[in-house]
Amino acid sequence: MKSRISIAGIILSLILFTTLFHSNAFTDPFILPKYFFLAITGSITIALFIIYFFRFKYKHTFSINSIDLVITAFVLPASISYIIKGHNPFMEVKLLSLYVLLAFYLLAKPYLQEKAKQQSSNYHLETIITIILLLGILQPLYGIAQYMGVINNQIPDFRLGGAYGNPGPYSNSLIALLPFSLTYAIFAPKGSKKHIAIISVVLMLIVLPLTHARTAWIAAVAVIGYAILHTKPIVNFWNKYFYNWIRKITLLAVLAGILLAGAFALTSIKKDSASGRKFIYKVTLDMVKEKPVFGHGYASFPAVHNNFQADYFRENPNDWENAFLADGINYAFNEYLQIASELGIFGLALFLLIPFFSFSDKKLIAEKPNLLQIAAEGSLIAILISSLFSYPLQDYGVLSVFFLSLLFISINKKQSIFRLTSNQSKRRLFGLIGIVVLFLFIHQTSNRIKAEKEWKSAFELVRKGHYEEAQQKYIDLYPVMKYNQFFVFNYGAELTVMQQFQKSINVLQDVEHRLNDSDFYIYLGSSQEGIGLLKEAFESFEQASYIMPVKFYPRYRMVLLHQKLGEMEKAKALAQQIMDMPIKVDSDVVSGVRQEMKVFLNSYSE
Repeated sequence: MKSRISIAGIILSLILFTTLFHSNAFTDPFILPKYFFLAITGSITIALFIIYFFRFKYKHTFSINSIDLVITAFVLPASISYIIKGHNPFMEVKLLSLYVLLAFYLLAKPYLQEKAKQQSSNYHLETIITIILLLGILQPLYGIAQYMGVINNQIPDFRLGGAYGNPGPYSNSLIALLPFSLTYAIFAPKGSKKHIAIISVVLMLIVLPLTHARTAWIAAVAVIGYAILHTKPIVNFWNKYFYNWIRKITLLAVLAGILLAGAFALTSIKKDSASGRKFIYKVTLDMVKEKPVFGHGYASFPAVHNNFQADYFRENPNDWENAFLADGINYAFNEYLQIASELGIFGLALFLLIPFFSFSDKKLIAEKPNLLQIAAEGSLIAILISSLFSYPLQDYGVLSVFFLSLLFISINKKQSIFRLTSNQSKRRLFGLIGIVVLFLFIHQTSNRIKAEKEWKSAFELVRKGHYEEAQQKYIDLYPVMKYNQFFVFNYGAELTVMQQFQKSINVLQDVEHRLNDSDFYIYLGSSQEGIGLLKEAFESFEQASYIMPVKFYPRYRMVLLHQKLGEMEKAKALAQQIMDMPIKVDSDVVSGVRQEMKVFLNSYSE
């Protein structure tokens, strides 16, 4: 029977376009727009599911398997850890994205299974596959157009970056789609899907080297190997010679060793980048050691990491090699370490159960392989490998592909742990509750979208010097925008510039547990100094200098505070430290600070 396009399949696929979405209507054109797109499209799809099951007249049985349980089990501790810290989970967009995708997953699975029973061919799945393959063409074409100068990349530092501006996350989105294109290019019968898939693979293999993303190259090799593993000669060879777990594990260990050796060899391409990540891993491991069981709390990594980084340089003030590599970061560049630091070994174990149960009953079949399952498994492998050296799960687009891949794997999983049977009245009760929650969520999201756009307007007013008009916008936006730590920091910083120091301190301290980089403490210290809290200001500038030891400005402000406090010997010693500091990047600020310190030291000597 010929396939046809399914409207429901198109709606189910909407979340996949998160990887392509960005908007200049926001202060941040890349990250939050993707969240909003996921939130809106995910809500539309969830509403479709609720309406479908609401109208379903008969008893319906929901089959629950191990994958369903561990995905839910992973999201729940993340929420609990956030609540235990005294935070509102509905103020954290990372958690909200997990809620949307979990609801999508749990409702899409029985919906697709029910439709598959009703039809001789599952048109919904066929439509989703076609859209994934088309995305596999659009994504690399976007990057190629940027590389050739047809489209300008919005981040000038990079020649291409797709809808991300940065080639790192862009390559993660490509590598998540590659297994689908690769599987259908190799195994699909002749027809439109195969032709689309072949074009997609060629384009991706052209653009991936241009990203200079080493992690993506490693993942690409792995998924190509995984696809080849399912070809008939390799399947026959595998089943003949690797018939027990000892042989299988031995071979997989050898292959993993080869991949890791290749990964280390690729570090020579960007030595500073590799060294920087090693330092991040070192600090992150210290975080894990302090709270190994349950971690520091979900979404806590950026703030806690800065504190630990500051502690490291406080104890190792002469480690300029790592100081030159240190920066204010939001990701651990290793998803497993980041999960362990935030949710502890317990949370990491729950996460690792997801791939474990996804592959636990895997069998290689030579005749009529399940292409969708192979593609989904390959995508899962690609994302998991990327997670070793990058941050794919922090991207809402890749996270959408991750959940969709798990959905495809779960649909094909025959074994179930238990079954839930619901009648029409129960489904309608839960449906009504779901609709109310969904309405409130959409209303909240709509308000946030409007507020984010207004923030950009206020930000531009400040740049033009219209402080009073901008301040009123910030005041009006603050109740809605408190969820966005970058807005709160920007508001506090602008209050410092406007010399509203006490208000600035109150605003900045409200976000310190979520965002506390070197710049944060510089603004906080400036406001504290502005109202005469000199010792507190000194501590803030000192923290800024420890987070980013190569910055001259925090130490310069510390010298001035020593002078105000009458601590001239300390001022002299610190000024001399500034003169002896190595320079990472020369600038007018660095030259000005050094010149002023030179004058101070000369006058002090005289």
